[in-house]
Amino acid sequence: MNTITKLKMLAPAFILTFALISCGDDDKVTPNEGKCLADKITLTETEVNDLTGVDNVQITFDAKNTGSEDYDISTGAKSIYVELKVTTTDNTVYTEEQPLLITKLAAGATASVTQSADYGAGKTYKSYTIRMYCK
Repeated sequence: MNTITKLKMLAPAFILTFALISCGDDDKVTPNEGKCLADKITLTETEVNDLTGVDNVQITFDAKNTGSEDYDISTGAKSIYVELKVTTTDNTVYTEEQPLLITKLAAGATASVTQSADYGAGKTYKSYTIRMYCK
């Protein structure tokens, strides 16, 4: 077998090895594998809108990033979720889990966000509680 034939046979092996080495970049942070900043985002209620016709309450908050790091899920921060519990006047509790509707908030910045939750037909809204966590 001559040298050129041997090189032609080895070329695919070198290309495959190079491709595998190049693809194995474990240093990159993939979205939602980073830090949880749920404890760095504070929510201050600014408005509660009870939509009685559709049995839904919409709560608007000023969301403030009190941390020293930007919250940005596109650069690796974990997604923040809210658990919104709505209590009606007969003390029935309805729970909804949903993503925080802000995906990017610079350190020290404040943005407005509205989260909503449904409650039972024919019920009357009384109050809510909210909890934030990462998933």
